[in-house]
Amino acid sequence: MKKWIALALALLLLLGCSACKKAEDKEVTIEVWHPRGAGANGEMIAASVAEFNETIGAEKGITVVEVFQGGYGEVVTATMNAVAAGSSPEIVVVENSSGTPVLSGEGILADLTPYIERDQWDLDNVQSGLLAYCYHDGELIAMPYIRSTPVMYYNKTATDALGIEIPMNDALTIEEFEDLCKKLTVKNADGTTGVYGFSLQSNTWYTQNFFYQLGSNMFDETGKSCPALEDGAMLKVFTAWDQWVQDGWCQPFVSTNDEAYLEEQFSLGKIACIFDSTGKMGNIFGAVEELGNPFEIGIAFLPSFGEPSCPTGGGNMAIVKENNSEAEIAAAWEFMKFLLTSEQDALNHVNTGYAPSTKAAADAKIVKDLWANEPYRQVGFNQLAYAQDAPASDYGAEWGVAFKSVISSLIQEGTVTPEEAVERLKGEAASIFS
Repeated sequence: MKKWIALALALLLLLGCSACKKAEDKEVTIEVWHPRGAGANGEMIAASVAEFNETIGAEKGITVVEVFQGGYGEVVTATMNAVAAGSSPEIVVVENSSGTPVLSGEGILADLTPYIERDQWDLDNVQSGLLAYCYHDGELIAMPYIRSTPVMYYNKTATDALGIEIPMNDALTIEEFEDLCKKLTVKNADGTTGVYGFSLQSNTWYTQNFFYQLGSNMFDETGKSCPALEDGAMLKVFTAWDQWVQDGWCQPFVSTNDEAYLEEQFSLGKIACIFDSTGKMGNIFGAVEELGNPFEIGIAFLPSFGEPSCPTGGGNMAIVKENNSEAEIAAAWEFMKFLLTSEQDALNHVNTGYAPSTKAAADAKIVKDLWANEPYRQVGFNQLAYAQDAPASDYGAEWGVAFKSVISSLIQEGTVTPEEAVERLKGEAASIFS
């Protein structure tokens, strides 16, 4: 009898171990929520997911599903709602300086440090200038993924016709930039404007960089005030921008979706210069190509009011720990590592224009060959030598709404003066930062 009991216990133990093995081998499906829409961006993440699922995913029993959620803000909102509902995505791609702090502040992002240490993953390989918003309270809660810097796109066919040569890796002074845009503006016979020299988005990305060039910033180190409001930098930038519009060579931005509008007008040859993300490079070149390449595109550093500088932007990827199992979090880390391999990181740069997140990708043959054949594709990467970021602020979203409302009154509607715009924002600041 004892022998049979012992055999039965051994069998149960064997079955139990078998069940444990099956649990370990259980396939895991994870979702990555992102803002990479149509065109080169959407195609890139779809290709990355497909390759992972066919290789590492197939080997480790991991299936990744990519879900486009709209813009950066929509990804944050959808994530917060999902966490509250108890059904979270495993990976989210959010704007580095706003989305990452919001989610990390809620304590819902996983610390990547244990996985990096376990796998002896080389963190030094990551471009250090892109890690500013990847830490929170001493934890590494994100990695750079679709990171970018804005550059100046311009109609090189038009500048060549005027005999104007723009340096590829040096910033025009603001005076040189103003002179250029005036020369590129074309008037119709009836006096209307056929081609504007320039148009600036309402995105605070660009105005913040102007403030920085003047020795100021959008936020102080505490994120609880706006130095540019008090030291004259904002008034100087607003005065210049307003004058550009009054002089007729700068088109006011449209009320909604101004980024897409400017990209369209640029591709049609109706605006000669725009500032836009390197991450839009694939789409911008693709749009002009679809029209039969009516002109050649040039790329240069952003012009400067003072010292050359550029902001960084784009998306970080982070793992959501809330409502997700250890197996799901581990699977998410496997996909994150895959996206940061030199091959995937290099392809992301080559196909879209986003900056290489790793040093290895910047040294990859496919990237070096691209830069040798098309030197303008390296401009954004070279400009990162002058990169700067505004300090993080818990009031960033609310301040951004107030800021855009005021510059709409100034630039689009023309109902306030630069001085009045600054005073209105001082009133908003007193309420928002209190």
